[in-house]
Amino acid sequence: HNWEAIERDLVARIDSSDPTVSHLAIEALGHVGGEPAKAALRKYVESGRSDSLVARLAAIRALGHLRDESAVPLLARLLQENTAKAPVQPAKSHEFGWAAMPDHLAGAAAEALGWIGTPDAEQCLLDAFEKLAEFWYYTFRTADHEWLMGCHSSIPHYRIIEALDAIDSR
Repeated sequence: HNWEAIERDLVARIDSSDPTVSHLAIEALGHVGGEPAKAALRKYVESGRSDSLVARLAAIRALGHLRDESAVPLLARLLQENTAKAPVQPAKSHEFGWAAMPDHLAGAAAEALGWIGTPDAEQCLLDAFEKLAEFWYYTFRTADHEWLMGCHSSIPHYRIIEALDAIDSR
C-alpha cells in the first residue's frame, strides 16, 4: 500500500463539506497519521470548525494518539479557555446539555496532553488543574438542572487527574 497517498487522501477529506466524511478521515488519521496528519489535525482544531462537535473532539484526541508534541500549546490553550469560569450562555437550552460543550473540549484536550506525556504537557495539566473553578461549577454545566448536579462529575477535574495519572505525574 502507498501509505503516503492514503494519508494525503485522508488529509484532503478533513475539509469535506460532509461532516461524516470529515469525521471518518479524522478518526483514521488519529490511528495511522504521520507529520502531514498532525499538521492537518492541528489546523482543523485551530479553525474552531463547529459543524460536528464529535469530529472536533476526535481531532483533539487524535493529536494525543499521534503524540504530537507540536500540539501542546494549542491543547493547553483549549484546556485553559474551556475551563475558565464564564457565564453559561449556551446557544440553546441548558436543559439539553448545550452548556457542556466547553467541559467536553477541555476533557479531550486534557486526555490528549496525557497521551503526549512530555514534561511540557504535564506542566500544562498541572497549571490548568490549579486554576479550575469549584467542582460543582462544572457539574452544573453538564447537568440538566441544579438538582441533578449531584448525579454528574466534573469532566475537567476527572480528565486532568486521569491524564496526570497516565503519565505517572508526582
